[in-house]
Amino acid sequence: MDHDAVLDRVLLCIRFAANDPARDPALARIAKRLSPDADFLGSLTPSPFGDGAPPRYDALIDAPVTEDLSSLADLFDTGTIMHRFHVRRRLGKGASLLLPRAGATVISAIVKRPHLSNAETDRRWLEHIVLAAEIHHGASLYLQNLVLRASAGAPAYFGFAYLQVPSAECIGEALFRTPADMTVINEDVAEFVERADSWVARAVDGASRLSHA
Repeated sequence: MDHDAVLDRVLLCIRFAANDPARDPALARIAKRLSPDADFLGSLTPSPFGDGAPPRYDALIDAPVTEDLSSLADLFDTGTIMHRFHVRRRLGKGASLLLPRAGATVISAIVKRPHLSNAETDRRWLEHIVLAAEIHHGASLYLQNLVLRASAGAPAYFGFAYLQVPSAECIGEALFRTPADMTVINEDVAEFVERADSWVARAVDGASRLSHA
């Protein structure tokens, strides 16, 4: 597997007011406006492996740096793009640097331990790939997105990890065979991650999570 293959991407983090009825229609319109090379990670919910807190965002748009995103503004009623991250994506497990158009994606936005340098944190995250690929047996894809730049006021995320699983209902079985597997992963991650916000992206209005129809 070529861990040296990379893609530069832009993450747009979208937020709507609580219980906003315009949210789902707006997200569906945005998903259809994007190019086939852009990933739409919508209807974010808390991951079963997180702290249970509501997701910071309602959706993420993960697009090539060359994508013209200026035309999306007219699709919002009350939503807003809260933060923007320029990331460098690399392959941890799987055959493609692009997300498939089916299944669910577990997203972990990680904050590094403050005593570690960026270089040391990145080295440990790269080393984590071998363990993650072995233990997350039911994940078809594992991608690391290293943050290069962030907009003003954005959280101090070091990167975003994506794990692709068959469905949101089988996340636990897809990622861990036993509780011991989870312990091994958590102990390794704790060496370089201070905390992680973890979310699950799934279907929007019953359509494909990444619909471009």
